[in-house]
Amino acid sequence: MSAFAESPEKTDLAESVALREQISQYFREGREYDTYHIPAGTQLFKSYRDSLEKWSPDKVFPVRGPAYFGFDEANVSGNYGFAFAYITTATYELLAIDSPKTLAYLWGLAQEDVNVQNALQKSFGFTPSNPVIRRTSDEILDYIIVDFICKNGLHGYAGDYIPTAGGGRFHPECVICGGQINVIINEKYNVPTEKYPGGISGLASPVKKHRLINGMLENRRLEAISNLSKRQTSEKLDLGAGTLLNFGDDSDDENTVPNTIPDTKIAKNIFAHFGGSRKKRKTRKQRKRTYKQKKNKSRK
Repeated sequence: MSAFAESPEKTDLAESVALREQISQYFREGREYDTYHIPAGTQLFKSYRDSLEKWSPDKVFPVRGPAYFGFDEANVSGNYGFAFAYITTATYELLAIDSPKTLAYLWGLAQEDVNVQNALQKSFGFTPSNPVIRRTSDEILDYIIVDFICKNGLHGYAGDYIPTAGGGRFHPECVICGGQINVIINEKYNVPTEKYPGGISGLASPVKKHRLINGMLENRRLEAISNLSKRQTSEKLDLGAGTLLNFGDDSDDENTVPNTIPDTKIAKNIFAHFGGSRKKRKTRKQRKRTYKQKKNKSRK
């Protein structure tokens, strides 16, 4: 779940310890890189970042990759949006992104791609000369890494509680590549809403959190627009044509990487997505023509 930098830990201490122990059992050491083997039957959570008034079953299932998941409801609800619960129906072998060996492998694999190496350094604080991992999540940089992993035939990545640049811990997460992800809705969760008093299948965020989540999503929307403007004027990262910006897509499911948005069209697409309107600047010739038309009308 790469959307927001240094997402704080939202689970309590006992739950965090139990979750850390659970994920550590999935860890497998390898010769070139380390992995996490996520078995079938594992419970995962994924965010839905829109009003529940707009929910429909097709917006949360099936899930298509690449897709981000969390391992607990609290961190997903507290950091990203409404948490929906899933159960894996197949085993996934995912890169251990919190392993220096794995990051060194990716660094070598990306020896001719400076953008990927730059993303590894900024998102995980990793370089071969300084293999200490410090997580700082950035949506664009994280996607560069995910896209690179998936295009190289790997299945995705997972990480346990990773130290952050700010001194905290980034919550456990995983991202799975591929077309349709092998998960089903976890029907054990069925939280009701005002519009759906009978419950929404898979919805795990408790009712008491719904108002806070709605407020968070609105703040993120405004923040995204502001950050986009700042990024375009101050950052000179060469992403290349076709680079993606995951502020949302037509599916309203922002844990799934969206459809391709060329970087030259980012501002237009994001502004339109959030309901804004764009006014075209009139040329001097158009302004002159308009002035003449008004002047002629006034003479009639």
